[in-house]
Amino acid sequence: MADEADEALPVITQEELARHDQPEDCWKAIHGKVYDITDYLPRHPGPPALVLHWCGQESTEAWETKGYGMPHSDAAGILLEDYLIGILEEEEASADRQQD
Repeated sequence: MADEADEALPVITQEELARHDQPEDCWKAIHGKVYDITDYLPRHPGPPALVLHWCGQESTEAWETKGYGMPHSDAAGILLEDYLIGILEEEEASADRQQD
């Protein structure tokens, strides 16, 4: 459930998210929120390829499993909020807009 601060964030489309798929411009969607993690990439403790693969994509599965079944820590979740930039547009809303 979104709080008031989340409601003030811009809505980001799947198409816009997909344009940010490079190491120098990396956005990820996790649990319906979009994060610009570009500045964090050099500090990520895991191999860069693990993170870079998910740039420009919905990445909840990767966040929840880290690729081997273990979720990120609560501390990582708190850190992630520093990079929040928007709310991912729901696919149904996007499909409805395309039909108009």
